[in-house]
Amino acid sequence: MARKTLTFALFALIAITAHAQHFDWAKGYGSSQEGCLIKGTVTDSDGNLYILGQFTKDATWDGQRILPIAPYGPGQNSINTLIAKISPSGEMLWKKVIHSNNGSNNLPYDIKKVSDTAFAVLVEMTLPTSDQYTYFLDTLLPSWSDYPSAAWGMENPRCTAFIMFDFDGNVKEQHILQLSYTDTVGNDIVEYYDSEPWFKGSRLYNPSFDIDNDGNIYMCREAQDYLNPNLNTQVGTLKGVKIWCDRRVVGEFDIPDETQYWFPQLLKFSPHFDTLLANRYIVQKSDSLYYETINSDTKIDAAGNVYCLRNQNMQGYSSNTIVIDSAQGISFSLSEKNKNISYLVQLSANLDVNWKITLDDSMTFNSNTPSMTLFHDIAFDTDSNLLFLSATSHRGYVMDTINFCSVLKYLDYPLSLKNDAFVISFSLDGALPSLHSYGRVPSIYNSEAATNARGNLVCLNNRVFMQSAYMGGVHFPSQDIHFNQQNAYGLGLSVFDYSGNLIMGIDYSALSPTNDPGSISLHDSILYLSGILTSDATFGDIHLPEQGRFAYMARYVDTSFMTPYVHTEEPGEVSITLVEDGAALVAYPNPFRQSVRIKVQGGQLKEHNGTVTAILTDLSGRREEVRLTPIGSCQYSLDLTSRPQATYLLTLTTADGKQHTVRLLKQSDIFSR
Repeated sequence: MARKTLTFALFALIAITAHAQHFDWAKGYGSSQEGCLIKGTVTDSDGNLYILGQFTKDATWDGQRILPIAPYGPGQNSINTLIAKISPSGEMLWKKVIHSNNGSNNLPYDIKKVSDTAFAVLVEMTLPTSDQYTYFLDTLLPSWSDYPSAAWGMENPRCTAFIMFDFDGNVKEQHILQLSYTDTVGNDIVEYYDSEPWFKGSRLYNPSFDIDNDGNIYMCREAQDYLNPNLNTQVGTLKGVKIWCDRRVVGEFDIPDETQYWFPQLLKFSPHFDTLLANRYIVQKSDSLYYETINSDTKIDAAGNVYCLRNQNMQGYSSNTIVIDSAQGISFSLSEKNKNISYLVQLSANLDVNWKITLDDSMTFNSNTPSMTLFHDIAFDTDSNLLFLSATSHRGYVMDTINFCSVLKYLDYPLSLKNDAFVISFSLDGALPSLHSYGRVPSIYNSEAATNARGNLVCLNNRVFMQSAYMGGVHFPSQDIHFNQQNAYGLGLSVFDYSGNLIMGIDYSALSPTNDPGSISLHDSILYLSGILTSDATFGDIHLPEQGRFAYMARYVDTSFMTPYVHTEEPGEVSITLVEDGAALVAYPNPFRQSVRIKVQGGQLKEHNGTVTAILTDLSGRREEVRLTPIGSCQYSLDLTSRPQATYLLTLTTADGKQHTVRLLKQSDIFSR
């Protein structure tokens, strides 16, 4: 039987499998005042979108004011919290607002889906006093006593509100969380304002959270528990912390002597915040202090492990050592004069530290070109046991060639990155995560511009989705230009496969240096994208005109998301051998680094005593029989890790006895130990 071999480039491969691919809608809200953004999003089983965002005074959605009452007094310029449900067609079905007229901000912190019927949010808010009001969800509260679970009577108290909703917007559960301090003899510590003592009550600063399958709540806060100048002891010195929930102390603990200012602490609560089950300061010791966190998140994987992602600005510029949980002995050194430190820590359900991930960013600080690497989000693929981490790196344009590490490193692995956004994947098979792959969006213009990009990463079926800002046109090595916007700022969506290779990019034509990427939610074949625009933007055929600082949302549909992606390991081609009876052999990825997969369409490979073999031939003519491993219906894997970098011919025999040969190219594996 005659055989015909055809080679398809990536664009042709995509064309083979026709699929719907378009933007359904793009819209959002803006204001004459800065402060509009979307902090996070989740979806339900029907594809509705739930957003947690913030807005300022006259912000509108589809021409309608978000705030249902006219703000007045000092609160007219404050930041307000928005919780809303958006239908698949882009209609706002309901909204909940938290607004105070006392000039204090009500800041959204985090949103998580907690079941098939509910989601929860964390919000920082100020409870009202007798002469000030708070518009809380659907209720106007004239004073703090009208709040159903107000704090214990402090004047104008700051608090952290945990609120759980069903998908119709009904409040299922809500709690007011605060903390207070005690001294060495057990007295409550007070603050003094204008010589009047006030019982110190504080919100849980900059928290993020997640909930496990048993309903336990894990919350990571920024701890301000060291030498706070506003704290005044009556007898002893600062010693302990009380955690309050709805006027009741649910847990107490001592502050370790070595704990420093602004360090993160993980708290584990029983369901409904009945009891504080455990707590741990993640960073136990440091040679210097830090400013507050730039970006943070807390997530729980399918195995119940807890992940804390932190980015922190440095207060000092000297050589430092950070110890993450001294009992575990996990530590790392900060290079001289870095601007910030980013790390990801995995802990067990009992809050024991398992491991941490940092990138070596050794570079001498320069006031014009500071070195920064920021972590933004993580995503899991439990089937492949991979962890994906999105980050941005800004390493400057003029560097000290003596006192810096020329590239980022993870352990001993170099990452060929400079001023890039990137996704890096880690295999979680061993005691420490090993580097698996990374995909780049070169020419990121400033990693600080992506500080709102929390929740900007999702993965499914060999696809990783990430929004990123860029400058000067984004190029990928040996590939076509991704976004062809030379010498201009921009914003867009990048899609990688699990080996770190570009699948596609969508440019929003948003040409401003202050456009920020935001969170992504994935529901079946739908991506919900969000972020901040300060210029015109185009989402497919939908144009959003400039509206000041505008929080956008867009719905992108691609039905191919529901099928596994077949793609080359590196820029190159996918080999497809066609036979007359309609059967086809697909070898991918090709080129490859370690292993190659074979997929038989319309047939199967020949077996002998339950074993499938093939003939591997190198260009010198040396032939060798190799064994293929079944990995699914009519799919096989061939491990060539030990083979040198070279071109090979692989001859396979189908069940009808016919032989078919495909050409394979193995590239060097820069990630192998």
